[in-house]
Amino acid sequence: MIGKYLVDEGVDQCGYCSSGTIMSILYLEKSIKNPCEEEILHYLNGNLCRCTGYIGQLRAIKKYLEVKYNEDSK
Repeated sequence: MIGKYLVDEGVDQCGYCSSGTIMSILYLEKSIKNPCEEEILHYLNGNLCRCTGYIGQLRAIKKYLEVKYNEDSK
């Protein structure tokens, strides 16, 4: 499901960082409920994106977690 959000934000250009980014997001999701931007960036630390930087990833992660937490609270 997170892959759709990454694609929607245009961060799937070369695919180099995709698997690491997704694994970091899944770990973040299980570790911190409603993380702030700084915490999200901390979890992305060490995962190199050479195409887009991390602005698109940050937008995608925020949207994904917002939807995920809203679904879980129902």
